[in-house]
Amino acid sequence: MIKLLVTTDFSANSRAGIRFALQFQKQTHCDLVFYHVVQIMKPTSWNDQRYKKLSAEKIEEFSQKLIDFVSKIKAEFPLSKGTSSYKVQIGVNAEENILHFAKANKSNFICIATKGAGKIQRLFGTTASALINQSKLPLFVIPGSYKPVPIQNIFYASDFSKLDSELQKVNDIAEQTKSKVNVYHYDYMLHVPELKIKLDAQAAKYSNKNVTFHFRRQEIESSLASHLKKELKLVKPNLVVLFTKTNKNWFERLFPSGESKALAFNTNFPLLVFRKKSKA
Repeated sequence: MIKLLVTTDFSANSRAGIRFALQFQKQTHCDLVFYHVVQIMKPTSWNDQRYKKLSAEKIEEFSQKLIDFVSKIKAEFPLSKGTSSYKVQIGVNAEENILHFAKANKSNFICIATKGAGKIQRLFGTTASALINQSKLPLFVIPGSYKPVPIQNIFYASDFSKLDSELQKVNDIAEQTKSKVNVYHYDYMLHVPELKIKLDAQAAKYSNKNVTFHFRRQEIESSLASHLKKELKLVKPNLVVLFTKTNKNWFERLFPSGESKALAFNTNFPLLVFRKKSKA
């Protein structure tokens, strides 16, 4: 059974992440854990007993607030199946709390909402950006503009370096949601016959009625980001899957140096970000 940790700060924007999680639960019957971090610091003049009392009061207060906040959104999903639980913790660093709890709770995925359109550095809020770079768990990153729709079409952008293991993870999600997978690969050398033959052979190995491959030539003067932006606008998938590389800023890996600061990436689609394992 999939366990999805759904973070919220009670903002209007965070409702999008909750709506996505409930839609995902409706399709997969997964378990949802709704999570909030109350960020308070201990005044130096307070003793431990006084601070513990305040912490307990805040946890009780915000636990009820969390239940009420989610319940109003749940009313939009009357046919949703699966269990839900709620957790509030005290902390100073939200992303550290989220990652620690996700591990302790044995979550399979983390879900967090973004602030929506903007420059690439503003695409993800501080917490979301930190989670993308630090989380070993796959992360659903949901734009604030998200409107609940069934996941039926998954867009998977692949560099083909670890196609076998990555596609298996994508297919697992596709099977759970009964979706079709469209694999997109961009290459400067696609016009070279030998490369095209090699790519076609790999595609033939994995293609079936639910998995389709699409090869696109990446123009030298255009970035991967610009190609993806155009393709996503045309295809309009329900979920975009990306695999990030470790030990490097995610933005720098996906976008050429210097370009990311100026490029506004299409944020209309939910992202599922897996952390790509380094080569041994």
